[in-house]
Amino acid sequence: GHIISNRDGILCFINKEDNTEDVFKEELFDDLYNIEEKHFWHTSRKRIILMIMQRFIEKENRILEIGCGNGNVSSYLLDNGYKVECGEMFLNALKYCQKRIKTSYYQFDILKNPFNQEFDCICAFDVLEHIQDDEKAINNIYNMLNVNGKVVITVPAYKFLWSKVDDLACHKRRYSKRELLDKFQNAGFKINYTTYFVSLLFPALLISRLIQKLILEKFFKKDAIHENDISSFINKLFQFIMEVEKFLLKFMTLPFGGSILLIASKLPIRND
Repeated sequence: GHIISNRDGILCFINKEDNTEDVFKEELFDDLYNIEEKHFWHTSRKRIILMIMQRFIEKENRILEIGCGNGNVSSYLLDNGYKVECGEMFLNALKYCQKRIKTSYYQFDILKNPFNQEFDCICAFDVLEHIQDDEKAINNIYNMLNVNGKVVITVPAYKFLWSKVDDLACHKRRYSKRELLDKFQNAGFKINYTTYFVSLLFPALLISRLIQKLILEKFFKKDAIHENDISSFINKLFQFIMEVEKFLLKFMTLPFGGSILLIASKLPIRND
């Protein structure tokens, strides 16, 4: 791809004027930076991601995290011995990453992929649900990977869990496991591993979403609904429950949950 500019060490393949508002609201990065270090969902998710990646992804692999946000997961993987580079549409997010970690940074749009067979592993954690043409994004991930390269994905699960939280986050969809597997297999990937997670907390998540749909959305303005606002006690309790789930994931995959984790390998020949 063609580098348009180098902004303080960030290689930019797109103009900052490109419209990204329907993908994610850039002002939310400020909130997320403060939330991610403490909130059970963010802390537990990265611990589960690391544990599963350690089974499938070699430490010496060249890894790119697409949609790295503020670098919360990238910094955790780097701290645990992985070689991770950061990719994002949003310059603001990459500037947060620079405060956290020392690596390579790329501003680019996954739908206008500037890379070709450059990485051993691509990570995209809760990214695909923001992209209207997710199949094109998956095809581009295929092209970015070296032969036998792997992709590690997390996405939100189940359309029936859709609520204003998804609207606020600019989600385009929630996935079933079957839909996710089909899209990756159609793009030329072989599935290595897949599981649901946030399973033990699934009843609490379901009740929370039902309350939002049936009660809160009728009485409060849209922006008032915020799942990040939980008490310290509940946060610690949910963290403990997620640690139990992480322990279970050492021995089994989980049949349902609020999110899906998938690892797949690039097959050397694809029927285009």
